Amino acid sequence: MCTGAEAMIISAATSGAQMGMGMSATESNARMAQIRSDMLTDSAKEDLKLNTKISLRKAEEQERAYVQEQVDSKIAAMELKSSANVASGESGVTGQSVEDVVNDVERQRGQIDLRNKITYKNNIESIRNTHTQNIHKMISAINGIPAVPTPDYLTPFVSAVSSFSTPDNIKALKGS
Repeated sequence: MCTGAEAMIISAATSGAQMGMGMSATESNARMAQIRSDMLTDSAKEDLKLNTKISLRKAEEQERAYVQEQVDSKIAAMELKSSANVASGESGVTGQSVEDVVNDVERQRGQIDLRNKITYKNNIESIRNTHTQNIHKMISAINGIPAVPTPDYLTPFVSAVSSFSTPDNIKALKGS
């Protein structure tokens, strides 16, 4: 059988070990929460990088398509003008009627180019809007990550003290 002092020492050692394990678990939980938070933040940032690359690729595709449409429109207009000039030369028609055909070709080309330009601008604006949405999505994802808890050292300490504060230990402390 243990004496009162031995029991108090054993109780103090047990309480100390309990407090140490509690503090270790608290620190471990906080470290794991920080790692999880960092991983979620990195994931959200990587998602934005990927979406940005996709948006830039789409913008480049739109630019190439727009330039190609301009070239195609110019070639088509040149072919129509050439055909009108050849046809007028073959038929012997000159003057205002040939000029009217050429002007009509230019007007049609202008309309087509304007439509293409508006379509291009709308597509680029859509890509910008998508990019802005992706930025907000990343910010929301990061803001939605739970806060990393501050290690709670008080609870393990109080728990250890309360388990040490048995009536026998208090009596032994008063008796000393």
